[in-house]
Amino acid sequence: MASRYLEDCLGKRIIFFTGKGGVGKGTLAWATALSCAHQKAKVRLVQWNPLESVSSIAKEESSDISFHTLETLQCFKEYALQILKFKTIYHAVFDNHVLQTFIRAAPGLSETVIAGKVWDLYNQKEQDLLIVDLPASGHAVSFFQSPLGVSHLFRVGWVHREAEKICQMFSDPNVRLDLVTIPEELPVTECKELKEKLSTLHPFHFGFIHLNQCLPKFSVPPAEILHRFPSEVRQCYFRHEERSKQEKTLYPVITGLGLPILETPKMAGSKGAWEVIEQVANHLETL
Repeated sequence: MASRYLEDCLGKRIIFFTGKGGVGKGTLAWATALSCAHQKAKVRLVQWNPLESVSSIAKEESSDISFHTLETLQCFKEYALQILKFKTIYHAVFDNHVLQTFIRAAPGLSETVIAGKVWDLYNQKEQDLLIVDLPASGHAVSFFQSPLGVSHLFRVGWVHREAEKICQMFSDPNVRLDLVTIPEELPVTECKELKEKLSTLHPFHFGFIHLNQCLPKFSVPPAEILHRFPSEVRQCYFRHEERSKQEKTLYPVITGLGLPILETPKMAGSKGAWEVIEQVANHLETL
């Protein structure tokens, strides 16, 4: 029987993951994909990050999950060929260094092209669930903002129609947007600002806030017992307690965002990233 979290995931067509860099977006995206694959869902995971190469996690991908990266020029080529039909025409028009540089650098164009590719995968319905691992907050905002802006800028014509398809995808109740953060002041503040910014752009269907890398919970040992422990152990315990207090001060900010919170504890793996993903996936299946 699927957990509450997985039941919600399995009822969606797309789940976007975003948040500040370094908070574990990729890990949560992969773990969610793996958990849904355990439920026999056909899952596709795509990653777009204009500033980084392919995640090392992809090298250890599960055979149950279809994975590929989204790259601007390749996505633009696929879209152009749908319109032009012939590769010779594409190469004659677009296959030059100047135009390719423009496609990569033009404000908003790269994001709109990638969003268009996501829409294409969404429209093809070749998977039960599409999980999109977006880049860090700033680029994620541009990813959503650019096609919305294009739709308003071009009020008629095929450009408007194509952008409007993307906007309709964003509005689909079966498309969910999850935010990932860790219990530290800067990531939580950025998560709050990201939620507020996105809420002003469009009526997105927000899902969960993943509070990643939480400290494990310990019962407080009696003072007479704690006194018997070696000094190193006591110091470790005191540091843990201090960090726990800091985490608790952030909860009013997180709960104030009005979304269900899923806590994922810190995981450790001696065999690499995939071992941690499997642990997180097992955890998600209990929520």
